[in-house]
Amino acid sequence: MSPRALLNWPASAATPLAWQQGAAAHRPPHRPTPTATTEPTPTAEPTPTPTATSPAGAPCKVTYQLSDWGTTFNADVTIRNTGTTAVDGWELSFNFPSDQSITQIWNASRAQDGRKVSATHPTGYNTSISPGSTVNFGFSGTSRTGTNGLPTAFTLNGKACTAS
Repeated sequence: MSPRALLNWPASAATPLAWQQGAAAHRPPHRPTPTATTEPTPTAEPTPTPTATSPAGAPCKVTYQLSDWGTTFNADVTIRNTGTTAVDGWELSFNFPSDQSITQIWNASRAQDGRKVSATHPTGYNTSISPGSTVNFGFSGTSRTGTNGLPTAFTLNGKACTAS
């Protein structure tokens, strides 16, 4: 069967476009179908998502991300200075919720006594956190399977921070 026959293309039309234009001239004009309008259905107000409460005047925000492998883990910690003045000679303190122990740290120095941890700026660099800026450090550690939780409170140079 020829392409003309498949398209029902008359032999008198020189090109498919001419045939389509000619066929369109014989069609009635398009009139849209009226549609009914309805009033919108009121929706319930969304329930706000609870957020961690920020200590009043918190000078910092700490993000602690955990990669847990059972008896070992890595943590990535970012400190953001949310205050209006630079933090010089920073020291971040927190408590592990269980029996975690830091085995290696980078971009900071550490001291650990049981669950209490203090991470301080490394010697010679990243010693200051400008307003609106961040510093980051990470560490590897060990824990007992199923006991590796996140610290819930942080202090920067003795002042409470927002945890996220």
